[in-house]
Amino acid sequence: TFAEVVHVREISVSVGQRVELDVSPEVDKFLKAPGRAAVFATAHVGPWLLSNLIAARYGFPLTATVPSSSNEKIDRMLRQMLRALPVEQITNEEGYEPLSAELEKGHKVSLAVDGWNDEGHAVKMLGERMRLDPTAAMLAARHGCPLLPIHTLRLPEGRYRVVAHRILQPDASIQSVTERARKLSE
Repeated sequence: TFAEVVHVREISVSVGQRVELDVSPEVDKFLKAPGRAAVFATAHVGPWLLSNLIAARYGFPLTATVPSSSNEKIDRMLRQMLRALPVEQITNEEGYEPLSAELEKGHKVSLAVDGWNDEGHAVKMLGERMRLDPTAAMLAARHGCPLLPIHTLRLPEGRYRVVAHRILQPDASIQSVTERARKLSE
């Protein structure tokens, strides 16, 4: 939420104290291996932008889509605040070519899959039918790299927990990968 964006600098420098990571041994081993491309998939729920702090903990390059505003002044302020995150920022308006280029280099990328997308796959999420953007699953399939659903939980006393779910290997069905990622995120 915007509350975390305003405080992202102080939150990001306290990954060990205020931000804890919950990753399986399999994900931990994968993230420690250098040069392994992956697609992190999150949703616009709670402090979702803080999921990108996983890059600070593991020290890998991460390119992430970040929100933008139609108000130029607010957009500049937002981008300035988000520079505290350990990511290379791109907006959805820049398209997905920058994400694809990063995956080609063996880097990791992060994007939200719950954007309004008329072309998305219809799934049931939080009890409602909605369309999820299949871009994360398509990027993973195109580049033969895993998809890692990830989200952040608010904890008491200004603390957070970043949760990286099990690794999903892409298969021939983008719908299948999108559905499996949705189940882990709900």
